Amino acid sequence: MGPLSNPVELAPHGDGDDALRLQVRVLVLACYWANLLDAVFTANHLANGATEWNLLMRFLWTTHPILYATAKFALFRLGMEFVERAYPDLRHRRNALALTVIAFTLINLWHLVSGTTCVSSWSCPPS
Repeated sequence: MGPLSNPVELAPHGDGDDALRLQVRVLVLACYWANLLDAVFTANHLANGATEWNLLMRFLWTTHPILYATAKFALFRLGMEFVERAYPDLRHRRNALALTVIAFTLINLWHLVSGTTCVSSWSCPPS
């Protein structure tokens, strides 16, 4: 089961933890969206001549961008599965997911502020 594929665990039970379950669901979705945004920014960055520092991801990007994206999303999914299994207590899981959202937010802000995307620099190459 995955973070969003286990509706019994995160469904309201009326036991006082419904707010916590909702927080976990929202954080899981925020993680997925932040990862997607990072993938778009990173692909844009790489397409404009940047070098990927992660050797595995660099190899995958140079092999084929679709392979890169597939691996990025698959590895992220494995990470989310790890968080779910490593933190069965919802409070601990909420905290781990919150840290993940913060990390992705900082990375995505770096993409925007550093000018590594054509979105931030407004100098997109002509199509």
